[in-house]
Amino acid sequence: IAAAAKCSLFSPLRRLKTLSLNRIAHLSSLDSTLFEGLEYGLEELDVIDCKNVTSVVSGAFAALTKLKSLCIIEARIDTLHTSSFTGLTSLSTLRVESSEVQKIEVAAFAHLKRLKHLGLSSNRLSLLNRAILGGLVSLEQLNCDHNESLVVEDDPFEYLKNLRTFSRTATLDLE
Repeated sequence: IAAAAKCSLFSPLRRLKTLSLNRIAHLSSLDSTLFEGLEYGLEELDVIDCKNVTSVVSGAFAALTKLKSLCIIEARIDTLHTSSFTGLTSLSTLRVESSEVQKIEVAAFAHLKRLKHLGLSSNRLSLLNRAILGGLVSLEQLNCDHNESLVVEDDPFEYLKNLRTFSRTATLDLE
């Protein structure tokens, strides 16, 4: 989606509740201009198989305060930054899966107070600790399957009082 087109592409769709962006080859980053006009009602956003997406720009979702579910699947996002998910005060489900994420900055999820389901499977995560998961007071499910080098340290679950399910499996090498 060209930069000029991104500004007004969804503006006429102010009542849109669900948006799926699938296999958009020219989409290289997620930024706020892409979602202009959707702040009034968008509740579910899926970005799937957009392999050229390499970043979530700071404040990309800041205006989407009604968004309840965000899925970013099969992208190429190296790092989830502290400000990647700013403004998502209603978010209950976040899935960033199969997207080559290697690093999550400290407090990247801290302001997601209503988040219940966090899916981080099939990435390249190497570390999960209290500083990363801090603030997720409502979290019930955490899926970290298929992050082969994942190290869990610093008792990240101590303050996750509502956590009911933690999944951490790896692919078996049977050679």
